[in-house]
Amino acid sequence: MSDVAGFSKYHFHRIFHASAGNTLFQFIWRTRLGEAVTLFANDPNSTVAQVADQCGFASGSSLSRSIKKRFGMNPLQLKNEKSNKINSGVTESNLGIFEGNVDHPTFFPASTIVASTVFLGG
Repeated sequence: MSDVAGFSKYHFHRIFHASAGNTLFQFIWRTRLGEAVTLFANDPNSTVAQVADQCGFASGSSLSRSIKKRFGMNPLQLKNEKSNKINSGVTESNLGIFEGNVDHPTFFPASTIVASTVFLGG
């Protein structure tokens, strides 16, 4: 990715960290995790293995550990939380119930977006 952005690896990671506020690995992990939570919220019938595969996690257990680490609950609890919010008539965005738990950066330099798009396969 540093080659795509036109920087040395060291400089790219330094610029990325300064721009995004976290490392490239953390950014990719949080992006994939946010996508997984969105998929769970929109399709409660999806399995952990399906979502893990769609979001680039190595396995369902890897996704489960990541959800537990980030949100303090397992995927089933996450689905139930969303279901409880819907049944109570609360309207919200896909990630509204997790507000403050998933990072939603509002600005990234073009080189960051290009590099992460190339890495994430977008």
